[in-house]
Amino acid sequence: MVIVDKKELVRIHAIDVIARKGFQNTKVKDIAKECQIASGTIYNYFKSKNEIMEYIIITEFEKRTMALKRALEKNNTFVFVIDAILEYHIEEIRENPALVKLIMQETFQLMEHSNVTIINILNENDKLMTEFIVQAQQTGEISKNFDAGFIAASILYSFRNFAYAYIKKNIPNLGLVETKKQILQFYINGLN
Repeated sequence: MVIVDKKELVRIHAIDVIARKGFQNTKVKDIAKECQIASGTIYNYFKSKNEIMEYIIITEFEKRTMALKRALEKNNTFVFVIDAILEYHIEEIRENPALVKLIMQETFQLMEHSNVTIINILNENDKLMTEFIVQAQQTGEISKNFDAGFIAASILYSFRNFAYAYIKKNIPNLGLVETKKQILQFYINGLN
């Protein structure tokens, strides 16, 4: 893989280092070593290790928001959207398990430090999903007996946790496709 943009180079290699060592145990020099660049070069793009982490999380959460919006624009039926979001997470697990591990390990710590951009992105995803759930309730795809905000948060967080559990090998080894089928069936049956 040829990466010309140094900021992107740092992002990609920081994902691997932080996923492997944890954020607290990672130093900028560790990331620089992985990138095969001088530590000073990193400081041309980022003020601190925290800023690198924020950039990673913001970049990835923006991708998730776009995936959710694409799914909603293509076909806004409940089954289609849930399937599309599951597929997005499965592809992410296949292509970059270190990223999934990093996001799950470190996101909540960043949120505790009130990173406004990250909180805003998460709130946007929650809002989009809540509006979608309300629509699915109005069309009769899912029961109106459930609070839409609660269901939206449950779905979004269960996807994140499913991905992390799969990476950590804490769920039965069903394979990603079978796991996706079971989660989708769980939501279809459970919300009717």
